Amino acid sequence: MSTRHLRAHGSLWPALCLALTAGVRGQGTLRDALPGQPLRWRLNVESALRYDQEVPVAEQEVRLQTCIWEAELGAPLYEADGRRLVFRPYFHRRHHAGTPSLPDTGDPLPEDLYAIGALFSYSHYPGDRTGWVTSLNVGSASDKPFNSYAETAIDVLGYYVRPSGGPNAWLFGVAFSNNRAFLPYVPLPGVAYMWNSPKGCRAVIGLPFASCTYRPSAAWEWHAAANPSPGGTARVRYTPVRPLTLYAQLSTDRQGYFRTERDDAREHLFAFDHVARLGLIVRPARGLALELACDYAVARFYFEGRSYSDRNDNRIDLEDGLRARAALHWYFSRRLPER
Repeated sequence: MSTRHLRAHGSLWPALCLALTAGVRGQGTLRDALPGQPLRWRLNVESALRYDQEVPVAEQEVRLQTCIWEAELGAPLYEADGRRLVFRPYFHRRHHAGTPSLPDTGDPLPEDLYAIGALFSYSHYPGDRTGWVTSLNVGSASDKPFNSYAETAIDVLGYYVRPSGGPNAWLFGVAFSNNRAFLPYVPLPGVAYMWNSPKGCRAVIGLPFASCTYRPSAAWEWHAAANPSPGGTARVRYTPVRPLTLYAQLSTDRQGYFRTERDDAREHLFAFDHVARLGLIVRPARGLALELACDYAVARFYFEGRSYSDRNDNRIDLEDGLRARAALHWYFSRRLPER
């Protein structure tokens, strides 16, 4: 598989990795370990702020407002001869203004929830032969981060790429996470076929995930992805001029935490939102992007349990509501010599 063919796979890998893991924040950043940009050294800084409308809590005489701040840094530690090692520390804080309680236990919803950690990923693509990628994501996802080992979130991912003619390839992988809603603590195998059409359609078809991106022209992009975590994404992007991109998106936002005072050490406090989003991205300068978006969130709930099958127990339901999101993306890159 040539470098040109490897670059063609790059945009599909993030969705694929999310489908395999769906654990704590940071898994999507595995794109840095993948061959989407094999000839560039790249430093990334990302920060986002989300502010939710205050909404009533179902069956409780309280209201809840949520504010989320996230920050992430991506830095390559080593890159040479088809090998790449990337370090990505991240910080996530979810703040609640309101005092709803988990109905079965009577425990209050924590005022603050955090996900703090770092992802290390290593990839090796030796020339035109097959390649492989491994990653380790370790952090603390809790109302009291790093309080004890019981609040540690761990994600481990490994996969092997075997070329299948031209820009296409087979992928074989396995992922472990103790902080996902779908089969936590269970190593999850995956197999997929990656297909690239010369007419702008690229797809990953496999189990337990699927993803497709179609670019009919330089201005338009259509994307859809599904996975069992549960959730999926559907997005359309339009770039009328290079500095401006408009987009519409349907997605499921989800995050898992380990509440310090939980009764069962293997239970998680999960937050789920189903979101319709309209947004725009402005690029005022090279390497800098500003993103503004307005969301309408429905089917919003928290629950505490071992997995998604427990979602009807110890659950807090929220009314539908609006929310605003602003994000800053900055990167610095330089081209590496061709090999």
